[in-house]
Amino acid sequence: MVVQPRGIGERGKRWSLGIGLMAVPLVAMGHYSAALVIILINRLMDGLDGAIGRRGDASAFGGYLDIFCDMMFYAAILAGFALAGPANALPATLLLATFICIGTSLLGRAIIAAQRGEVDDRARGQRPFFHSGGLIIGSETIIGLVVFCLFPLAFPWLTTIFAVFCLCAAAMRIWNARKEN
Repeated sequence: MVVQPRGIGERGKRWSLGIGLMAVPLVAMGHYSAALVIILINRLMDGLDGAIGRRGDASAFGGYLDIFCDMMFYAAILAGFALAGPANALPATLLLATFICIGTSLLGRAIIAAQRGEVDDRARGQRPFFHSGGLIIGSETIIGLVVFCLFPLAFPWLTTIFAVFCLCAAAMRIWNARKEN
């Protein structure tokens, strides 16, 4: 059994999440430009941490913590938008619900892959568990958060459109998992 030391990866994920959560009150108070800077710093830290983790031995716990921190960050930012104004509350809730669908479809597919002994063959470095491709993954979510901050008055419409894409992505993952069964 190889013991993975608690190195920069786990600490980096905690720091990244902590910094990212500082954007929530900024979004809630309507300081979208400042929030955008914090969001971009968070995503840069998350990307660097992931690149460092894939260079070494990526641990299963590190992969778990990475996805947990990402989903916690995305949910918190949506909560900030919901608090920014009543018109944002329902669209933010809708998008949050579809993020749950995305996360569940991603992790559920990883469980099926582990049971089947499948390997993620996309050459993106060593990963601790299977990541299924799809329409909405991290990059698209980051773009969405950036666009929400750049065009906050369009948040209700933008999130509704994004939620439709999230539902389609989750449905595609479910379809692919069933098809491969």
